[in-house]
Amino acid sequence: MGKPEGLVQVNIFIPAEWRAELKNLARIYSVEEGRKVTFADLIRRGIQEKFQLDAILPTTDDDKDEAGDDDE
Repeated sequence: MGKPEGLVQVNIFIPAEWRAELKNLARIYSVEEGRKVTFADLIRRGIQEKFQLDAILPTTDDDKDEAGDDDE
């Protein structure tokens, strides 16, 4: 499956502790929202809110962990 039109991939390094905490928060949000939320979704939301960006990106249940290892 190709990338959605109008999107670009950005690779970043974050501390392992942040990733672990974001994954835990993503699990909590998944239960609260009744759909799968990934740690990458939380990063996107944070960037969007911090910089007040207009674009709302759709997410799907088949979004994969950026590292490709969905070890939940």
